[in-house]
Amino acid sequence: MDRFSWLEFGDSGVPSRPHSEEGAPEPHAGTFLARAESLYLEGRYEPALLEFSRAVAEQRDLFDAWAGQVRCHLAMDELPRARVWANKALEFFPSAPRVLSVAGLVAAYQGQDEEALRFSDQALKLSRGLIPPALWLERAECLLRSGRLDAASDCLDMVRSLSGEDPDYRQRIGLVFLGVGAFEQAWLEFQAALERRPDRAWLWYLSARVAQALQQEDRARFALERALALDPALKEARREHNRLQDSSWTGWLARLLGRQFG
Repeated sequence: MDRFSWLEFGDSGVPSRPHSEEGAPEPHAGTFLARAESLYLEGRYEPALLEFSRAVAEQRDLFDAWAGQVRCHLAMDELPRARVWANKALEFFPSAPRVLSVAGLVAAYQGQDEEALRFSDQALKLSRGLIPPALWLERAECLLRSGRLDAASDCLDMVRSLSGEDPDYRQRIGLVFLGVGAFEQAWLEFQAALERRPDRAWLWYLSARVAQALQQEDRARFALERALALDPALKEARREHNRLQDSSWTGWLARLLGRQFG
């Protein structure tokens, strides 16, 4: 079944609730949301999208679930769909800080820097001083994408201050840096997250991607091997590991032939 088949908007414009098995209790929206966030951090964006959508269907004003849908689409490079969900959320909740913040993130991905910061400014203002780390993180990403590094750094300091040593937020910060090509900073954030979540295969895979970008193949290979040890079915890690193996074999063969025929 197409993953968007039950996400079509009904008369109200809100996704209809999927049918559960007969007699099975319907979980609370918070259960769907928690499951979605966990899947998102494991890099399983399509299943996460489904759970975020279920959370919205269960509880219409669950703003983090609306934002989660948008973030999943952005993670999957589906900017038009991310824009659809952000606009739909704005239509229903034009004054919700969480909705405004993620709408700003979509604008930033579109290259609309001033529009992105306008949304972010509104989100912070309407939070009335009770600003959660997610809003600071999304503002930081908007600023980084517009090249305003110092201001972004201040926002990330707020994220770290509010979230403490939460490895999930360190991973999210790393993803922001990875998305803008700041590989050294991404490496530091992913390593901080791994200190507390060494069991997360996707986090090892992300570390491998950064190591490859930094041309640190030994670190990349080690991280990929750890990812595959934790999740042998992680196809992204398997593909990159095979590519590194092929690269090493090709390099060895080239050196051997060079010595023989050089």
